[in-house]
Amino acid sequence: MAYIGNQNYQAYVTLNNQTFTTSGSTTIYALNYTVTNANNLDLYIGGSKQQPGVAYTASGNTLTLTTATSSSMYAVYLGQGIQTTNLPTGVVSVSNLNASGTPSSTTFLRGDNTWNSPLAGSGPAFSAYANANQTISNSTYTKLQINTKVFDTNNNYDATTNYRFTPTVAGYYQVNYGTNPSSAANNTLAFIILYKNGSFSNYGSTATNNTVAGIISIGSSLINMNGSTDYLELYAYQNSGGSLTFNGTTPGVTYFQASFVRTT
Repeated sequence: MAYIGNQNYQAYVTLNNQTFTTSGSTTIYALNYTVTNANNLDLYIGGSKQQPGVAYTASGNTLTLTTATSSSMYAVYLGQGIQTTNLPTGVVSVSNLNASGTPSSTTFLRGDNTWNSPLAGSGPAFSAYANANQTISNSTYTKLQINTKVFDTNNNYDATTNYRFTPTVAGYYQVNYGTNPSSAANNTLAFIILYKNGSFSNYGSTATNNTVAGIISIGSSLINMNGSTDYLELYAYQNSGGSLTFNGTTPGVTYFQASFVRTT
């Protein structure tokens, strides 16, 4: 039933206050609590409330009167509340948690004093590109030799031997890749493919044109990795009827990137 006033699981608040010993000649007094300015406390002299900024100023732990007084003086600190109770048991219920005991929406401390798994920022990432052209034979799937690292946060990308990414943290990874085949005969099909553990995973965009000059095949995938044995590689395919060059002389045109997104 609705009612006016504090609910029974809330606590009343007591404002801090301070009584001063005046001398009739002193205008500067020490405050027991730190304030930002005169508006953070009410000052009473001789029982009358004083106007902040006019009768007094305050900053830090110092109170300064405009005029010295020998009358009684005390201050009430505004917003300096002291809670008289702790949060009662049972205010946060199991309905705020999902079935596994982790938060259902945002990250916070669980009842067992452990944090739920982070959504991002706790896994490896890399970016690399090919720095030389690579010839791809007709109607073959050939691994692209992405051999120049821009960065590799956990040394999980092999840019010298296998040209593969083997992350050491399980989770979902955002993977980006692209390449640029050279000119070819009419109706040539050329594209890039993402392999996971040696098998097809995702195709990049494809180009079938009178000429594939200037056509860039790109792809973007969200891949779940187990963090121990799973690995990713890039392959290219073309069916021009002969060998076809894939661009590596323009830095960044043939590229491979991956970044940890979140845990599984």
